[in-house]
Amino acid sequence: GAAEETVSQLVEARKEAAEAREELHLLRTKGENPPCWYQTVPDGKGGSRESPRYALAVGIRDDDVVLRALAPPPGGSEEGGTYAQEHARLRLSELPYGRALSDREFRNAMRPLRDAGENEQVRSYRCIFWVKVWDLTAQDAKKRWQYAHDRLIEGYFGTYTVRDEPWPGFN
Repeated sequence: GAAEETVSQLVEARKEAAEAREELHLLRTKGENPPCWYQTVPDGKGGSRESPRYALAVGIRDDDVVLRALAPPPGGSEEGGTYAQEHARLRLSELPYGRALSDREFRNAMRPLRDAGENEQVRSYRCIFWVKVWDLTAQDAKKRWQYAHDRLIEGYFGTYTVRDEPWPGFN
């Protein structure tokens, strides 16, 4: 009846509030964390910096998000082990590639990868994975793009917005 419906709405609202708090925390800590997968490159000032290597491709569509696999980057970290070995250990090949994911399904699927970086299970320090992001929204759906990019994806990953490469595979 009405009471059960109210309780279920309350449970749902609490879940959404917890997710929003989690997103806010991650947005605040973004930029403090180096990339989990990187290539050391010259910084142009005589030193070097870590340039991120990408874990997967994310397409933002009008009503959902879709993932595409990327090959593990070559090489590995200075801490030993290759990115291909980490890719296997983190089970990246088991992610729900190629199907429409709601924002919640995206969060649930990405949380273990994000947590592995945050909880020092990848490096001996906190790090974040980086993803390539494509805008696959319609011209009139840019609010969706902005929300999904800034709040959904950047809450979990460093991002590189791709503008000069076609989306890898079919939409």
